[in-house]
Amino acid sequence: MKKNVVFMMGMLIIVIAFGFSVFGCASTGNNKAEPGVLTITGIPAEFEGKYISFSFDMGANYKPKLEASASDPRELFVGRKTAAVIKDSTASLMIFEDKPFIGLQAFTGSVTIPVELCIRDTADSMQAVSTVGRDVMPDFIFDSVTFENGNAEIIWNNPIIPGVITITGIPSQYHEKSATIVIGLNRYNPFIASGTPGRGGYMSSDIIYIGGVIAQGNVTAKIYKQDRNNYMNYNFSGTKDIIVAIPNGKESSAIVTIGADPSYDYFIFRGVQINNGEAAINFNQGSVL
Repeated sequence: MKKNVVFMMGMLIIVIAFGFSVFGCASTGNNKAEPGVLTITGIPAEFEGKYISFSFDMGANYKPKLEASASDPRELFVGRKTAAVIKDSTASLMIFEDKPFIGLQAFTGSVTIPVELCIRDTADSMQAVSTVGRDVMPDFIFDSVTFENGNAEIIWNNPIIPGVITITGIPSQYHEKSATIVIGLNRYNPFIASGTPGRGGYMSSDIIYIGGVIAQGNVTAKIYKQDRNNYMNYNFSGTKDIIVAIPNGKESSAIVTIGADPSYDYFIFRGVQINNGEAAINFNQGSVL
């Protein structure tokens, strides 16, 4: 009996030690290896002195899950990633891999993935805890960037530039709701009641579905995905009907909804002018659908 107790205590110590070794560093990923570096050159002069970083999407949709920072975030309990200043048309970001149960580790591997970039006026992280009301979607996308041993170089040349749809004047009752915006649809379609599509949207039969979170009466949604894995420039000019679906807080008692979902309010905007992929809409210009 005594041997069994000693054996069980020994096993418990091993389990605790293993748990500490795996989970104890999960918040920091505090390794000392040198990370790879992404160097971006030829950045247009209009962005000189501004700050560049990965967008919110980066690190979420790709494997390995890569993160970038101008400063090393591994020394902090909660890593704070910062953007890199653009100087002489060049900027550099250290590259890390966010591994499950381990945290941020220096990335030294090889992979070819899209790189989504934001350019902003400050060095704050583009991946804040709360992104409500912040435009953290990419400004520029390079569809195929090859990292070798953790390092890569982007030479700025014809990046993919998202289209942008902005709606202002949205009533306060919809604050922090996720709006689904459907471009090119002129009548109700049950599909738009299924919630907010993925960031960047997607196309279906030339109809574009995008989404964004409403903050302070405004929502901005960017168009840059043809589907989850393919990117596109959206530079359309002309007019389109646009439908917006917003959750209204009501609960539907029906098991199966036929027709309009009562838990959403629907609004239509006829003949919205889009110029080179950009449109600005005042909510008061729409009508209830």
